[in-house]
Amino acid sequence: MIGFICWKLVWPDTEHGMLYGFLVGSILAATDPVSVLALVKTLGAPKRLSVLIEGESLFNDGTAVVLFNILLATTLAIASPAGIEVSFMDVFTARFE
Repeated sequence: MIGFICWKLVWPDTEHGMLYGFLVGSILAATDPVSVLALVKTLGAPKRLSVLIEGESLFNDGTAVVLFNILLATTLAIASPAGIEVSFMDVFTARFE
């Protein structure tokens, strides 16, 4: 949803606007459960609920990183000059060097 909004508001008329919007959206869409966990503790909800929320957040964070790397590699491959290929592994391994 965030990627679609970014696309339509920021890059509506560009050739690769959808890709740019989804790239920004993949960064912004990762959730942070801090406020929800504070509310759960205040309300005295079961510990199991806190564990489920924390686990779901970890899954979302990992998914967001993978999605961002895929979209970034795609964006770089499209935007790179002719003759220069950028693969997903090039972008992914560059992050950890």
